[in-house]
Amino acid sequence: MIDTVDDDLLSYIARQYAIPRVSQIIPVSSGNINSTFLLQSAAEKIILQQINHYVFPEPKHVAENSYRVSYHINKYYAGSLWVPKILLSVDQRCYVEDEQGGIWRAQQYVRDGVTCSSTEKKWPAFELGRLLGIFHDAVSTLPVEEMYEVLPGFHDLPGYLGLYDKVKHRRDEQASGTAGLQSKTDACCALIASFRTNELVVDDWQHNPNMRTRVIHGDPKLSNVLFSEKKRKAVTLIDLDTVGAGFILTDIGDMLRSVAQNGKDRCDISLIEAALAGYFSTSQAVHLTEYEKKSIYAALFRISFELGVRFFTDYLSGNIYFSVEYPEQSLDRAFTQFTFLEHIETLQETLVETANRQIK
Repeated sequence: MIDTVDDDLLSYIARQYAIPRVSQIIPVSSGNINSTFLLQSAAEKIILQQINHYVFPEPKHVAENSYRVSYHINKYYAGSLWVPKILLSVDQRCYVEDEQGGIWRAQQYVRDGVTCSSTEKKWPAFELGRLLGIFHDAVSTLPVEEMYEVLPGFHDLPGYLGLYDKVKHRRDEQASGTAGLQSKTDACCALIASFRTNELVVDDWQHNPNMRTRVIHGDPKLSNVLFSEKKRKAVTLIDLDTVGAGFILTDIGDMLRSVAQNGKDRCDISLIEAALAGYFSTSQAVHLTEYEKKSIYAALFRISFELGVRFFTDYLSGNIYFSVEYPEQSLDRAFTQFTFLEHIETLQETLVETANRQIK
């Protein structure tokens, strides 16, 4: 996150959005990228975010992408999907720039919704799939060429492997002679060496003529959905920072990984089946190509491997990107991810059959 922000600056930003009489400013702790605040005014609650320029090279593009998607969905698909409205400033821009060049975005506060980072119940998995399917259907009418690339190299698996190759020589110095760390570090290196020869990884999606570039969410994990426990429904998808051009299989794979892994190293097939049932209950199913329908297992495999490589590379690099609570956390995350991937491999036939049963 960005350094601490003082109340005077937040009050100034609020005035640029014509938010009257702010009575309370509360930091919001969820999320590891942007600095987020809840503003309570006399009339309403507003979410205010400073977009992290260390992560996003062009924060203005993040704000413009999220506004474009939010406006499009709420104008043309209000009957089937709702996402928090991105507010315009007094000069009719979707962001405010402070004196230090910081970029701020304001959006509606969602009153009735809770997040969850993991689940053992089928209904949240189904609802995540259903909501992502509707989202894909809605943004399919957005011209992909109008979307900015906010994270160069995002979900570029060959690129992530290239970064890993540049830092893998640091594995011994990171372990610092500790037997447990050395063993886990060596295991991660061995698993990357093994997995990267798998045909599902060798297939370079960036240059595969069967892959279509579309507008995607980019990070459709379980914790980026707000749920109504009372109604047992997904309320909305949040965190539009990563919306942009990409492969729809990346979104589907990440959705499945998110519900099936539950932060553990085992794959829960029943939750994968529930998520796919939700996804294919929507009209988005008709937009998938035959190649995409046949590649759902590949999507789960690739995104799981990609995340493990990213965790391990970040650990070797000194924890630059991912937020950690202790120095070895990204090493532990990577090891868990690769162990999960090993379990996926043993379930390949069953997972493929599960996906085929749900495809319309």
